[in-house]
Amino acid sequence: MGRNPFGSGKAPENVPDAYVFDWEFKTKMTIEGKKKKDNGELDMNYFINEGKDYYAIEYDGEELKKSGAKGRMVFDFKSGAMVMLSEYNGQKMGMVNALKDPSKMPIQDKDRNYTFKEVGSKTILGYECHGMQVENKETVATLWFTLDAPVSFSPFFALSSDAAPKGFSDPQLFDILKEEALLMEMDAVDKKRKQSMRMTAISLEKKPNTFKTSDYQFMKLGF
Repeated sequence: MGRNPFGSGKAPENVPDAYVFDWEFKTKMTIEGKKKKDNGELDMNYFINEGKDYYAIEYDGEELKKSGAKGRMVFDFKSGAMVMLSEYNGQKMGMVNALKDPSKMPIQDKDRNYTFKEVGSKTILGYECHGMQVENKETVATLWFTLDAPVSFSPFFALSSDAAPKGFSDPQLFDILKEEALLMEMDAVDKKRKQSMRMTAISLEKKPNTFKTSDYQFMKLGF
């Protein structure tokens, strides 16, 4: 096989030769809008590292299956890099962009301009899950999370307690969610666009996976 004409060679020095994962968390994303063309389903598989330095997402939808393409994104907070790994027609291509840790970003008052309430509990994949509804002018979302899973994964709870709603009685809850929560289900509605999005958990399995960045040709873009 010839050299990828779009690649420049190895990944940047701050990106490791391989990313090792301990768990695989499979979810399904369903989107419904006012127009039929806006509707769709997408499988989103999360690869979780117990060290919490990074995680990865793999997208798998009908269009990707038809094209034979595969796309993965690694969010590496330790290196400050978002590493995109794609495969198409036997070519493995990589690209790196700078990544900011959301927990270290400054919080403004507008970021806290939403309401919060608890909405009960239910069981998902055998785990007791607690419900939380958050709402602002643009969006209303119901999140179901568990604190009982053997692994935590909470990109939706990445912000620190500084992001708690104004007047919230227990802002430390956000820090607990960041460290211990596994988000199992989410229903969100965009009020203006009349579009809804639902994420549901399909499976959680302890399964080792390794993504070797050394197998990819990297482009000189974005980092």
